[in-house]
Amino acid sequence: MANDLINWKTNSFILLRYIAAFQIVIGHCLFHFEFPADSILQWIFRYFLKFIPGVPIFFGMSGFLMWASLSNNNNLFSYLKNRLKRIYPELWGSVLVSILSIIILYRKYDMKSLILFTLTQSSFLQFWTPQNLREFGCGTPNGSLWTIGIFIQFYITAYILYRWIKPTLLYEHSHITFKFVLLGIISICCTIAYPRMTIFFDGGINSVYYKLIGQTIFPYLYMFLTGIIIFEYKEYLLHNFQRFTLLYFTLLYFTL
Repeated sequence: MANDLINWKTNSFILLRYIAAFQIVIGHCLFHFEFPADSILQWIFRYFLKFIPGVPIFFGMSGFLMWASLSNNNNLFSYLKNRLKRIYPELWGSVLVSILSIIILYRKYDMKSLILFTLTQSSFLQFWTPQNLREFGCGTPNGSLWTIGIFIQFYITAYILYRWIKPTLLYEHSHITFKFVLLGIISICCTIAYPRMTIFFDGGINSVYYKLIGQTIFPYLYMFLTGIIIFEYKEYLLHNFQRFTLLYFTLLYFTL
C-alpha cells in the first residue's frame, strides 16, 4: 500500500504540489508587488486559493509521505540517504541561482558575507541573511527557503516518532490512538503558545529569540502530525471524506 501512495502514477500528489506552490507564489506576489484590492489576482486569492493554504499543504503532505516511506522501509541509513537526496541537490541549485543573481545584479555585498550566506543557505540555516544583502530583492535573496530547516527537523522528528509508535503497531491499535492523541495535545499546545510568547521577549514579534522559535518545528508540528494521522487512518478518513465532501468544503470556507 505504501508503494502505491508514493508512486506518482497512482495519486495526485504532484498536481497538489503544483497547486499549493501556485497559491504561495500568488500570495507573495500580492504582498510584495502591492496589487490593488480590486485586482483579478486578489479576487482569485480570496475566493479560490483560500481553500488551498500552500505551506500547510506541503507540511501536511510531508507528514503523510514520510510516514508512508517509513512504513515501507524504516532502515536508518536508507532513510537518511533518501532524505538528503530529496533536499540537497535541488537546494544547492537554487542557492547557486541566488548567488549568481546577487553577483550580477547587486553591488552592495562583501565577499565574507556572501561566503557565509552561501554556507548557511546550503545547509540548514536558511533563515539568516547578512545585513548588507537586505536591500536585494524583497529583503531576503530567497526567503522561501526558510522551510528547509523545518523539513529537516521534521525528518528527524518523524523517525523518532515512528520508532516510538512502531512497537504498538504490532499488537494493539488503541495504543496507537493514545499516542496520537498525546502528540495532538502537545502540538496544539505549541501552536497556541507560540503567538503568546511575545510577552517574554523585548521587541515582541521582532525579537530575535521569538523569530528563532518560529524557525523550529514546534509552531508547525500539528501540520505534520495531521499528515501522519491521515496516513495511519487513511481508509476510514478517505471513506468518510467521500461521503461528506460538500460539508468539508463548507466548513473549510468559513474557517479559513
